[in-house]
Amino acid sequence: MKQRLLILCALMGLAPTLIGQESFKFSLDEAISYAMKHNHNLINADLDIEIARKKVMETTAIGLPQINASGSYSDFIKMPTTLIPAQFFDPNAPEGEFAEAQFGTKYNIEGELSASQLLFNGSYLVGLQASHAWVKQTLVAREKTEQETKEAISNAYYIFLLNMENEHLMQDNLENLNKMTREIRAMANQGFTDITEVEQLELLTTDLKTNLIYIQNNVKNSKDYLKLLCGLKLSDKLTLTQSLESLMADLSVAKQVTKPFNPNLNTDYRIIDAQEQLAMLNVKNQQAAYLPVLSAFFSAKESAMRNEFDFLKSEVTYDRHWFPVTLWGLRMDIPIWSSGMKSAKVKQAKLELDKIKTSKELVENSILLEVSNTRNELNNAWKVFENKTTALKLADKIYKQTQKKFKEGLAGQFELSQAYEQYLKAEGGHLSAQLTLLTQKTKLERLMSEL
Repeated sequence: MKQRLLILCALMGLAPTLIGQESFKFSLDEAISYAMKHNHNLINADLDIEIARKKVMETTAIGLPQINASGSYSDFIKMPTTLIPAQFFDPNAPEGEFAEAQFGTKYNIEGELSASQLLFNGSYLVGLQASHAWVKQTLVAREKTEQETKEAISNAYYIFLLNMENEHLMQDNLENLNKMTREIRAMANQGFTDITEVEQLELLTTDLKTNLIYIQNNVKNSKDYLKLLCGLKLSDKLTLTQSLESLMADLSVAKQVTKPFNPNLNTDYRIIDAQEQLAMLNVKNQQAAYLPVLSAFFSAKESAMRNEFDFLKSEVTYDRHWFPVTLWGLRMDIPIWSSGMKSAKVKQAKLELDKIKTSKELVENSILLEVSNTRNELNNAWKVFENKTTALKLADKIYKQTQKKFKEGLAGQFELSQAYEQYLKAEGGHLSAQLTLLTQKTKLERLMSEL
């Protein structure tokens, strides 16, 4: 009974953790596909697009009818006094004498309905074009974020696989060393070898366990980083369904390095191109400031004035009328002289356009250089990978032969340690070469907008 209660309590303690935990199994393509909907940077990029589209609606509304209503109520606690020449009331009054007079009523209410319509404004037309151009730029920026996210997820996937591969290799080596230590200890107990040989193996085993602790920590960190990029919770379980070997099998370096490159497809180039379009529209906007602005307006107003607060009474008398005022008209603002301010703004806009054109040329050349360098690095990475593969085979062969000689007493501890270190170095170099090859391939695909 007590055992059942303990199990129940343990399950209840785990329940909150299990409820908020999900399990995912991802290939590289599946991880990228999931991240396209859940990555935080992409979600914000989608929101930026929506913001830009709402900006288009805001700008468009400037040229549509604007209708407003207003009302006011005033209560003169003390009526304003005006001085009027006394002769106005009494012709016999002395010259220069003034009489005090108060005009108006104590209570006043006024209501107005007004409407306006923009008929022509050059800056408005340019602004409308600019808002649409801004939407296009945010779409390209979103695509750039998508490409960068795909590259980051791919690299994180590679690093996670590499760390897992390292962990498996370390565990296999540790198991082999433990087995060898047991065998050599048995030989030492029978007097066939010195106990120092056993202690040397135990020292190697301790070092390997220490390295394994670091690698296991790297596995956890790389897994958590991949979860973050995919938009998963850190508490979620994640299993990768591909291996480095399967990813390497799909690699075609010769095809990658010879594929033609079109700079117009690169997102960085397209962003600077969109910025150039916006700069050109800014020049037009400053030039449009020379044009007149034409608008129409309409106003319907009613007001009531009382010395007593009886606005709600239905009885209408001569002093309880509401007085209407209705009008419409046109308004034209014509810029005539700004003392060179408009001219200076136009020149500034043109200089900014020249700067962006220069930057566009720089971006294009930088992209071409980066693509060329990445192709060379990818080609070199392939050659390094081939060399590291050969070196690993040799190191594995040497290590196994040294192990055999050590068991037979034909090799000492120094030779075994040296062969073991060479093998570990070759394993690390081989894995590192795979990672470099895959990351360079992914970088080139991102530059060519093929991710």
